[in-house]
Amino acid sequence: MFRGSDRNEMARYAVIFQVGMEIAVPPAGGALLDWYLNTTPWFIVAGVVLGFTVGLFHLVQMSNRLEEVNRVGKSGEQQQLKTKSEDETPPPRSV
Repeated sequence: MFRGSDRNEMARYAVIFQVGMEIAVPPAGGALLDWYLNTTPWFIVAGVVLGFTVGLFHLVQMSNRLEEVNRVGKSGEQQQLKTKSEDETPPPRSV
């Protein structure tokens, strides 16, 4: 269905949506609880704190994962370059 860069772009949008929901849903749930229990503003404040904490934690986790992927990708490229240069070395001449 999606290929190459389209798939990567859709994955980025999915991650952005997921983080947005992690930040937005807890305050909305808090607002509903406040309305139902008539405890304004306590649950909405707790939802904001929870949403911000979870969203920030997830962003840091994704950033670390992306950094690791980039580091592994670069070392993999270096390994491939080494292998290519070793393959391109001409065989020793017999005298």
